[in-house]
Amino acid sequence: MRVLTVISLLFCGCFIGITNSKYVSGHLKSAENWVFLTRFCFLSEIGKIRFKLSYPQTYEVQNILMYFDSPGQWEAVYKNDSKTCEQKRAALGEFDDDASDQIYSLTQRSHFTNCIASNLTIYTAATQNIQITKTRNVWCNFSMAVIGRRPRWWYVVIENCQSIKGLNLKYEIWMTNGEPGDLFFEHFSADEFYILQVDMAFLFAHLFLLGLSLYFSYVLADRQLFHTTYKMYLAALSCEVFSLIIMCCAYGVYAQSGVENRAAKYIGRVFESGGVLTFELMLILLAKGYTVTRGRLSQSGTIKVTVFMTAYIIIYVVLFIYEAFFFDPGLVLYTYESVPGYGLIVLRILAWIWFTVSVFFTLKHYQEKGKFYFPFYIFYTIWFWAGPIIILVAMTQMKPWVREKVVNGVENCVIFCGYLFFIILTRPSAANNNFPFHVRTAQIAIVNDQALADFPSNPYSDAPSRPNFTDLFVVSDNGGNPIPQRTAAVNIDAFPHEKESDIFDHFTVAPPAS
Repeated sequence: MRVLTVISLLFCGCFIGITNSKYVSGHLKSAENWVFLTRFCFLSEIGKIRFKLSYPQTYEVQNILMYFDSPGQWEAVYKNDSKTCEQKRAALGEFDDDASDQIYSLTQRSHFTNCIASNLTIYTAATQNIQITKTRNVWCNFSMAVIGRRPRWWYVVIENCQSIKGLNLKYEIWMTNGEPGDLFFEHFSADEFYILQVDMAFLFAHLFLLGLSLYFSYVLADRQLFHTTYKMYLAALSCEVFSLIIMCCAYGVYAQSGVENRAAKYIGRVFESGGVLTFELMLILLAKGYTVTRGRLSQSGTIKVTVFMTAYIIIYVVLFIYEAFFFDPGLVLYTYESVPGYGLIVLRILAWIWFTVSVFFTLKHYQEKGKFYFPFYIFYTIWFWAGPIIILVAMTQMKPWVREKVVNGVENCVIFCGYLFFIILTRPSAANNNFPFHVRTAQIAIVNDQALADFPSNPYSDAPSRPNFTDLFVVSDNGGNPIPQRTAAVNIDAFPHEKESDIFDHFTVAPPAS
């Protein structure tokens, strides 16, 4: 496993970039006198934190405040405009010029923070003259163990309640769990444990599934059964594989350096979302009977699908932008506790409602397809609802430091099971009662019972046929040559609930032979 992680680091070296992470660095300049910096979930006994800080002495005395996830501490002070800076600090108790358990004074008078004052000379070129600026800075370098009775979230704040100029601080902060060199635990917050291992396991599982699907695609194409819906399945599965590759690379780099690359994670999530959207669209099209009972959708059906998916994608993009720019790590521990998370759950339920309605009307008109649609509907109803249910359970029943890793594992499992069930249900060796694409891509999709009798309805013919990808529903024989047009009478009375014009959306009539 360690070797695979190192390989991922080499593969993803281009993704390295410093953002907010378990190694935090930056320059804080604010007119406020109480500012939240970062958070981390430490284990009960082996957590460690190290500070390397500097600031102009004119801003003295600035302090480090360490709040933990207690109702009387962080929840009582953060985003609470009714409390003054002094009241927020008082939630941690009194302190003297040295350190208390949660307050660390960044001054030379403190023996714990190891602060010293020294002159800093800055040379700047202004036109033809060199300007020399001398300032006196305070430098602090200290570390400590974080001990608690359980895994606990800690929030780091910079404060100077007496300041009238605000805050000015350059900082580097290292936060670790586990022993030095422990690849899978040292740099990870306790809520992120095992995410890398789970993602790598599902990456190999999806790669195996992709290889099997590509083989099945070759078999189906050779038999002229490689329909559009199966191509959509391949596209969705490929997006999921790319997503897992990027996520494993991002977490692998993080495991080595402690530097999080948020941009790489967003790219991975974009691929994952693209795969999920494509797969959901494929399920809805199959539920409407596309490539199962009809060769094309009606004009009104096409417009509805287009409008729904366009709205779906736009809302997805808005949610991603909202999360990227308005996500507050001081309030939200993981995505599904935020407004974007609630929006994703609502979208999933709306897609399931349309999926259900589509299956209902397809079975109403094509009851002979029940052997395919009943297991198809039951399983994918569970698939649509598994994620929201587990998220709800995690939010109400699970401890905060286990939610993210549990939801990550469940989501990977649900997505994988969805792809696995589809490939089992539509495997080429299955009888056509199970795999309904018994009409070749080069044949007319006939709808009346007498015409359907002309097509094989059980196992596929083993005779190879030349695939034709240029026209989805054109009459041809096994060699790809035109064959005489079949004469098939369509009984319009058999479709009392459809307009006459809509009936012909279920098949394409080949032109007469010249």
